[in-house]
Amino acid sequence: MLKRKFFATAFTLTGTIIGAGILGLPYVFSKAGFLIGIFWLILLGFIMLFVNLSLGEISLRTKKIHQLPGYAEKYLGKKGKIIMFFAVIFGIYSALLAYLIGEGQSLSKLFFGNLDYSIYFALAFWILMIFLLHKGLRELKKIEFYGVIIIIGIVFAIFFWFAPEVSFNNLSYYEFSNLFFPFGVILFSLLGFVAIPELRREIKGGEKLFKKAIIVGTLIPIFLYFIF
Repeated sequence: MLKRKFFATAFTLTGTIIGAGILGLPYVFSKAGFLIGIFWLILLGFIMLFVNLSLGEISLRTKKIHQLPGYAEKYLGKKGKIIMFFAVIFGIYSALLAYLIGEGQSLSKLFFGNLDYSIYFALAFWILMIFLLHKGLRELKKIEFYGVIIIIGIVFAIFFWFAPEVSFNNLSYYEFSNLFFPFGVILFSLLGFVAIPELRREIKGGEKLFKKAIIVGTLIPIFLYFIF
């Protein structure tokens, strides 16, 4: 039972982190260079791991489980709550917009070789998500574990499919003038701390595994981004 909770919690964080940001990684890596991209991926990855662990510790040391605005109010006051509330709302809706645009363009390019049908695929993706969510988040969680497994499988399939075509000369290329070019995209692709309060609820009864679940849930996307 605890093992199941551990993997469910870790994969919930992984599923929250992996999103539209992954689609922008190849572009920013190609502009700045593979080594510069890896530098930012590792640095920002461990910074976000520290943030996730810190929020996890706050959650464990607070008797009542809150969402992020609730924790901000408890420790920073009402102004902290207001700032956090708008930050979370802005971040979530910005991410949803990025997902719709990214999914629409990716599917249009995949099926038709152009971006002419992006809006239709974006709408279809939106309708599909509404259907999956019509019974609430609890129903979505039942398939989230398998969704993450599928994502991992797809990334590995892409890796092994194109591995024979990799030119190692490209990996040594770098453009120092674009040192900070990957920063925003990589940081966006690693954000998932809004899920920490939900993870605390999910692992209830197995709090001793909470820290390990956060570490595993954060490191899986970093590794997948590396091979992607």
